[in-house]
Amino acid sequence: MPIAMDKLVKQLLSGASLSVILTPDPDVQTDFPAMVETFDLRHIVLSGEKFIGKTGHTHAVHHEFKPYDLNFSTSYAYTNYANIVINSSYSDNTCRYYHTSRYLDVQFVALDDYESVWDSKADQDIKAAETAIQAGRKIKIGLLDSNDIWNFHPVHMPSFYSGKNFLELFTEQDAMPLFFREPESILNLEKTLVEKFQELEKKSQGQIDRVSLLTPQIDGPAFYSIYYTIRSDGTYLRGRIVNAQEEPETYQALRIYASK
Repeated sequence: MPIAMDKLVKQLLSGASLSVILTPDPDVQTDFPAMVETFDLRHIVLSGEKFIGKTGHTHAVHHEFKPYDLNFSTSYAYTNYANIVINSSYSDNTCRYYHTSRYLDVQFVALDDYESVWDSKADQDIKAAETAIQAGRKIKIGLLDSNDIWNFHPVHMPSFYSGKNFLELFTEQDAMPLFFREPESILNLEKTLVEKFQELEKKSQGQIDRVSLLTPQIDGPAFYSIYYTIRSDGTYLRGRIVNAQEEPETYQALRIYASK
């Protein structure tokens, strides 16, 4: 008997948006009252049933309560298979991570707010997608690449060629650490974090008593662009910069979703 697909993964493949609901541990986050936080995980990489969801590169940060620097922004990523949170900034070429035990609770929530309007495996005609675009509905994509990885991203500019049965979609400009595509690398980060904590705990004779206090930095992380030009003819381009494109790549499947 085949193994049933995880319900949350099935929802993502059907077009659901993903949010993470966080309850910080007040013993760790001592500068704030008890609170609950939520993030919209706009960018999702799905390998089998392992996913990592990332916010947009829009989180302004401050240090020691100095004024926010709006020229420096980061994003946060959460995964369903490793107990770590990854904070990264492609504009500043930085990446750090910490243990989810900083939170009392971490919950993923799927929102039934999008529906499929075109599937490259099932639909020859793009009329439903054209109608959704003309209605001004929000558009996002699920793209299965040649490495059997599903990539879910919001579309910045959806378009179609009148009378040509041809779609061209431009995703929002953003970037991810390359290792987001490698579940084993993320699991190794978690393992390294726990081992580092155990070592420091021993050396400090218990003064370092929480793995959640550690925030290691990843030196020189490689980022990859998720700014795509995706076409209904089975090809897509991944832009390094606005005026330079990589060679066209071929996707295995493309699903286009429109807001309900």
